[in-house]
Order: sequence, then structure tokens, then C-alpha cells
Amino acid sequence: MRIKPWWFSSANGKIALSLRYGAKVLEISKGKNAVEVVDMDELLATLEIIKQAAHAGELDAQIDQASNSLRAGFGKKKAGR
Repeated sequence: MRIKPWWFSSANGKIALSLRYGAKVLEISKGKNAVEVVDMDELLATLEIIKQAAHAGELDAQIDQASNSLRAGFGKKKAGR
């Protein structure tokens, strides 16, 4: 199993953090699927904020949407089968 990192270096040299549910990237806010931070210290602080938001249920709607999308994909039959 390959585990993808949640962060990557953007073209401007900053770190971009995307949240995932399985293979699906979660939309953090309308039209936004990543948070940009300056360095690893800020990344760690941002991950702590995201953890607190998840515990408070603030990401439940995004997780439900991603979960439903994944579930719907399992019910589809491949063309030609």
C-alpha cells in the first residue's frame, strides 16, 4: 500500500497541505482544497488546528460528502461488463 503525503511544496516554495479522506481530497472551504504555510513549524501548528476542528465536528460535512462519493463509486459497474 502506498501512502501519499498530505503536504507538498508549491511553486512559490511554500508548503501546501491538502486533507484527504481515502483517495479523495477534502474541500476545506468553498473552492479551496489546500492550506498554504510557510514552513514545517507552521505546518505542525496547522495540523493541530485541523485536528481540533475534526474533533469538534467542523469537517463532518466534507467527510460525509467524500464518503458518499467513494461509496457511490463502488456501486457502479464498469462499461462492457
